[in-house]
Amino acid sequence: MKDYQVRFLDEYNKLVEKYKKLNHIIYLYNNDKLDFELNCPIELLKDQSDIMWRYINILKDRSYYEEIELDSCEEKEIWKD
Repeated sequence: MKDYQVRFLDEYNKLVEKYKKLNHIIYLYNNDKLDFELNCPIELLKDQSDIMWRYINILKDRSYYEEIELDSCEEKEIWKD
């Protein structure tokens, strides 16, 4: 695997992980289970999540052209509210 492909996979995997963590916070907030107070409006976090989701999908599309197999990395289920 080429260096740029390794960097691509690293970026993709980190983004997916951050996306999942952010959505977990949003889920907890929506279900009154968050054990701390947010410092910013929930709408801002939801906007961030939406943009991250779009970016994940752009990377998925780009992986086709860059010939990078995303299935080979440890991709866990990504869920979207």
